[in-house]
Amino acid sequence: MEAVEAELAWYREREPGFHADLVVDTDIGSMMMVSHGTFYVDGNIRLPRARIQPLVQHEIGTHVVTRHNGAAQPLRQLEVGLAHYDALQEGLGVLAEYLAGYLPGNRLRVLAARVLAVHLALEGEGVPGIFDCLHNEHGLPTDEAFDIAVRAMRGGGLTKDAVYLRGLRDLLDHLAAGEPLEPLLRGKFALSHHTVLDALADEGWVVPPRLLPRYVQHPDHARRLARCRDGDVTAFFQGEPEP
Repeated sequence: MEAVEAELAWYREREPGFHADLVVDTDIGSMMMVSHGTFYVDGNIRLPRARIQPLVQHEIGTHVVTRHNGAAQPLRQLEVGLAHYDALQEGLGVLAEYLAGYLPGNRLRVLAARVLAVHLALEGEGVPGIFDCLHNEHGLPTDEAFDIAVRAMRGGGLTKDAVYLRGLRDLLDHLAAGEPLEPLLRGKFALSHHTVLDALADEGWVVPPRLLPRYVQHPDHARRLARCRDGDVTAFFQGEPEP
């Protein structure tokens, strides 16, 4: 919790108008999440120390920061999001974990398993069938397979889980083409919107991001971002935490 409060304070020091409510809840169904600018943390959260900052950067450095930047746009819809913005948001979130120093290979495996779980749910499988596929066919540990299976059926089917990996893949392709990262932080929008937003920027309807994520100030940021431009999502992980 201290890491979250310190992160929010860091942004407030740099941008007086920055605001995000912090809610601790033991019944949110996720370790951390952002909804309508409010940052929720599971009151029972337990994380390895090396994963705290990456997940904080995913939630605050991506979802909260882009909402703040969107609120500063003349085109105010960028605060709440243009159509189909989820994939880029989650791609940026996973990218933030890497740029913050530790995106383990198992994280990618979980994201891939969620895609499969959503597919099975849409095919009519229930929790037992999804669990059986993930655990017995693909070798996921019992607890991970069960959590992913239950998550896939939450609220009748959490199909949003399918966009994380696709969003990351498309984002890495975008960066591999030599495109800059910072314009993608102007608000919440789909990757396909970026050329239109560039044109709107020329007309004054879109402005540069007011805030950039904290991870861009890390001494190794340029080197880490350069590695992201390789574009291979299957190799996009870190074997050990980077200081």
